[in-house]
Amino acid sequence: MELLRGLPARFKRYLGAIALFGVGDFSHALLVLAATTLLTPSMGVVQAAQVAGLLYDWWRRKLFQYGVWRIQSMCITNDSIQPNQPADLS
Repeated sequence: MELLRGLPARFKRYLGAIALFGVGDFSHALLVLAATTLLTPSMGVVQAAQVAGLLYDWWRRKLFQYGVWRIQSMCITNDSIQPNQPADLS
């Protein structure tokens, strides 16, 4: 921590942003680890890890499908907008 005290404030904010991104980017691994930990007593380590990986993959696919659906529905809605009129985004 002594090393960080000598750094400029802007650089510390930059490091904080990188750390926050790193935690968010690593969250999928933490979700699989948490699911494996919770499922291990009832299934054993190997089967719990397999199920946790499948659950994560299922969740990721559903999230992607929802995103594609939202983009498609926005495109269909925006086709009906007349030029020089504000878009109704509700």
